[in-house]
Amino acid sequence: APWPPLTSKGVLSDIEREGVDGGTMTMAWSEVSLQTSELQERLVDHVWDVMMCGNDARIRSGNSSSSEDDVVERDSTTITTSSGRPAPWMPHLSLCYDNPEDTPLNIIDALDVVAKYPFLLGDEEEGRQRHHDQDGGGSPGKQLRPTGLSLWNTEGTMDEWSCLDRIAFPR
Repeated sequence: APWPPLTSKGVLSDIEREGVDGGTMTMAWSEVSLQTSELQERLVDHVWDVMMCGNDARIRSGNSSSSEDDVVERDSTTITTSSGRPAPWMPHLSLCYDNPEDTPLNIIDALDVVAKYPFLLGDEEEGRQRHHDQDGGGSPGKQLRPTGLSLWNTEGTMDEWSCLDRIAFPR
């Protein structure tokens, strides 16, 4: 497989405000949060290097390897690699976005979505069966198999976001 499977670890619904507690944008959202691994972190380092198109000091110096020595503390909750990549990678499956003022998004509705469509938590066959049986639920820890990667410019408001590039993995 081109990318290792991702494992669901829970459902989140939250609000972020730019400049508050390290927030980089103002939005409300709901997501299925996914685990990362050392292998995935190394793969994200390589993707970062490619997507940054040589703007990484390690590429310019000819040293494209990544190691624990490349991790630099930014503050008590966020770290970056020496190339400037935020770490750890926080993979997620976005369910929805909204403006934070008077948002109707909440954790109960997000849980209702994954109860109705448990394949969002992984294990597509189990998800189809649970949806068919209408017993809802879905348990964290199932694996999701990514079908590709996309790079987004998230500057500005959500309606200004744009997909810069998309790579589909061979099946």
